[in-house]
Amino acid sequence: MSVNQLKDIGHGFMVVYNGSSKARNGVGVFVSQHFRDSIAKVQRFDDRLMKVVVTTAEQRLHFFSTYAPQTGCCDQTKDAF
Repeated sequence: MSVNQLKDIGHGFMVVYNGSSKARNGVGVFVSQHFRDSIAKVQRFDDRLMKVVVTTAEQRLHFFSTYAPQTGCCDQTKDAF
């Protein structure tokens, strides 16, 4: 099961996190105080890829975050990524 979380980490920053409840294969984006109220959308593609859309007065910004399989993962998992 995957979860999306928004967590205030202090000093005006928050983290937008997406990952499984088993604390594996998660991805996240740190967002400054300047943009934290401008988050328009958080889209989860899978446990390893997410997108955060921030809307400003001038434009829409799309931030992607990905977490590639590590060396300890099997070749099949790496190839599928």
